[in-house]
Amino acid sequence: MLSKLADERQTQYHITNNKELSEMGYSVEGKTINGLVNKNGEVLINIDSGTALNRIVGHETTHLFEGTQEYEELKEMVKQYATIKGEYDTRIKEMQRLYKGTNANIQNEITSDLIGDYLFTDTNFINKLSAEKPNVFKRMYEEIKHLYKLATAGSKEARQLERVKKAFDKAYKNTTTKSDGEVKYSIESFGDKKYVKHDRNVITGNNPQDWAKQINNYINNTIRKGEDVTVYSIDGDALTITEDTAGKAKFRNVVVLKDGSKRLMTDDEYATKLRAESHIDELSEVSIKGKNIVPDYKNHYFAKDGFNYRTAYFLDEDGTYYKLTLSVGKNGSISTVYNVGKLKEATAPFMVQRPTRNKAEEHIASNNTNISQKKNGVNNSISNNSENSVDVLDKMLKNQ
Repeated sequence: MLSKLADERQTQYHITNNKELSEMGYSVEGKTINGLVNKNGEVLINIDSGTALNRIVGHETTHLFEGTQEYEELKEMVKQYATIKGEYDTRIKEMQRLYKGTNANIQNEITSDLIGDYLFTDTNFINKLSAEKPNVFKRMYEEIKHLYKLATAGSKEARQLERVKKAFDKAYKNTTTKSDGEVKYSIESFGDKKYVKHDRNVITGNNPQDWAKQINNYINNTIRKGEDVTVYSIDGDALTITEDTAGKAKFRNVVVLKDGSKRLMTDDEYATKLRAESHIDELSEVSIKGKNIVPDYKNHYFAKDGFNYRTAYFLDEDGTYYKLTLSVGKNGSISTVYNVGKLKEATAPFMVQRPTRNKAEEHIASNNTNISQKKNGVNNSISNNSENSVDVLDKMLKNQ
């Protein structure tokens, strides 16, 4: 696993042992060190430790969040959790002795070390993470599943990661089955394909004007909670959901027909778009960025560098499976999610039971393949869109 991980992440992993660590000045009396990051940024893994994998997982999972507000919140959560358990002071002192004389960020290192241990030994921590930091939990969950796939089947590391994965599976299922409506995940997987399954009744009644208010309020009050929210896509991009996202969500798109004529979405089509918008955070997470940046001709302040059109998949309440695009405004390092633009029925990666459509409904669906923006919209040109050491450690992890 480690050799694959090193190649994939361009991380320098090196194996060492207790004697070498001591000679390099890295030792804590009475404690076996799993590993550490040296002054050159290389991750040293101790072959004499029975829990070396903890250090690898701790390093990789926390690295996902470095430089983000979520990382600061995660560090504080880990600190409070370890303090309540009565082990923070001891662990921080050990870490300070270990990195004495270096410019290491002790807070970052203790966070990585503790998370590496807790993910393998403390299901309460995983459950707490799921309930209190759902975005962090979901990204860590995806990372654990990815590391599990990298591990050699039947190896000790695979068995260890499988136990962690099962703990995350259970926490995920417990959260999704809660009835309080506060936290609910709708991201599904079929093989490597990820999609969002509609599961919430945000749009109610028969008045489209009411629907527009409902979706605007839901995004602002439930998803954003009055503040901009940054989520991370499966390809690693930070995507921000703002008040502009909520404002544009209620927009009724224009449908371009095969003959080039245009019309507004029907109520049914509009309702589908709004149901997708109610999952705008999760659609952002499963989305894949397009190849090109398209210039913004409407001078949106959040799209000074243009728009990128991301692709995501959505399973509607009636079992209809859609491929859709998200318009994302680029302004320097900030990417603002703007609108669910183009919706197109697609072949689901699984068999879906859904009601049989009559011919009139099929005609509406076929006209739903080119949905674009017009008023206050965006341009809609959517583009189709040391090796030996690592090998030795791989063998060690597999055979333990």
